[in-house]
Amino acid sequence: MRRKTKELNTLLNKAIVNIREEQVDAALTDEARDRVWERISTEGRPAFIQQVASEQIESCADFQSLMPAFTRNELSPARALLLQDHTHECVPCRRALKEARTGRLRIALDVFETEPLPPDSPWLSIPGVVLSPHMAGPTFDQYPTCTRTALANIRRYLNQWPLEFVVTSGIYDRST
Repeated sequence: MRRKTKELNTLLNKAIVNIREEQVDAALTDEARDRVWERISTEGRPAFIQQVASEQIESCADFQSLMPAFTRNELSPARALLLQDHTHECVPCRRALKEARTGRLRIALDVFETEPLPPDSPWLSIPGVVLSPHMAGPTFDQYPTCTRTALANIRRYLNQWPLEFVVTSGIYDRST
């Protein structure tokens, strides 16, 4: 009996590792988005629809960044629906949400959409969160964002528009 339990535990551990490493299929994310938009549109909340459309949620990291606000009931209904729908399909995010609800999840971040963080950033109001300046390269889930940003800047350059995210010698000196 003990041997069977050990073999089952080994199989379960392998399955869990495979699930954690599995990338979420873009089609699955699109289907979840469509289900949420369908529900929102039938409830008639155009203000919330505009809020969601203005900031895209593209990765598990984006969903996980919403979890503290979700556990405090501070998300708009649209964002809460998106997060709930995502956690039904994504095992790592479901586990992270469970930990966030128990208070055992600690948050440490070094990459933000706007850097440095503005004084009114909600991240600054979360007790116990560790915030550090970004000093490393992008993670794999951010490669698409980096690519879009680079292509947008190339387009801006070719159209002779002002560039975004320009690294001056002063910025470079501070970050190296």
